[in-house]
Parts: sequence; structure tokens; C-alpha cells
Amino acid sequence: FAWGRGDLGQLGLGDDVGREYPNFVESLLDKSVVHISGSEYHTAFLT
Repeated sequence: FAWGRGDLGQLGLGDDVGREYPNFVESLLDKSVVHISGSEYHTAFLT
């Protein structure tokens, strides 16, 4: 799930819209996430 600022496409939801509530990230549906890293300006998923 992703939410927050999305003006630069950083939520991974296929658009540049911010989200106030969690939205399912369909692009990760068939992926196995092994590590997540995040800070003030980024979030990264290792698959």
C-alpha cells in the first residue's frame, strides 16, 4: 500500500496524484519484496 505525496509519481501508482489513504500498489502484486528502505525523501523496495 502507498499513500502521501505523489506529485512526482513517487507512490508507484502510475500517476502523479497524492493519496490521503492507503492505496494498493498493483505493480507489486506478483513480486516478492525482500527489503524496504525509506527516509524523508525516498522509499525503495527490493524485489
